[in-house]
Amino acid sequence: RITSLEVEQGAPPEHPTLRPHATTLGLVWQPTPDAGLAIDAIAVRIGGERLAVPEAVGRPTPLFIYPDLGDHDYALVRLDPQSLAFALQRLPDLPDPLLRQQVWSALHQMVRAASLRSTDYLAAVRRFVRIYGADGKPRRLAHSYSLPWGRTGVWRPEAETRDGVLADAKPRAAVLPLAL
Repeated sequence: RITSLEVEQGAPPEHPTLRPHATTLGLVWQPTPDAGLAIDAIAVRIGGERLAVPEAVGRPTPLFIYPDLGDHDYALVRLDPQSLAFALQRLPDLPDPLLRQQVWSALHQMVRAASLRSTDYLAAVRRFVRIYGADGKPRRLAHSYSLPWGRTGVWRPEAETRDGVLADAKPRAAVLPLAL
C-alpha cells in the first residue's frame, strides 16, 4: 500500500520558472496476479517544486505512475525509475491506448533529454512495435523508421548493429506507420 506520494516538477536552468499545472496522476496496479492491469486516477494541482498527494495514501502500490493521464496538461514527463523499468518491460500491458501513446512520447523525450539511453529506447521499439500495412495486416519489421536524434534508416531484424545502433542508419526522410 502507498504510504506517501509526491509529485515533483522542475525547470531548465535557462528558463527556471515553475508553472502551475492541473493534471491527473495515473496509478497502474494489478488487482490479482491473473487479472489485467487497473488504473486509478487522482486529480492534482501543482504550483511549486513538490506536491504531496495524500489522496494516494492507502491505495495499492502501483506498478507504474504516469503524471498526465488523459493528456490534459502541457508538460514534459520524466518517469520515475520504477515506472521507467515497467515501461521498458511491459508497455503493451497498459490498458489504455492513449496512455500507451503518451508513454512512447515520454520515452522519446527522455532520450532527447539524455535521461534514457537511446539503445534502451530502441530495444523497447524492437520488442513492442508492430507495423501494419495499408491493408491493416501485420508486416515484417523491415520498414523505414525514425530515430529520436533525427537520423533514419531501414530496420531489419537481421541487420548488423554497432553498440546497439543500426549500422545501416543513414540520413533520409522516412515515415513509420505504427499501431501501438
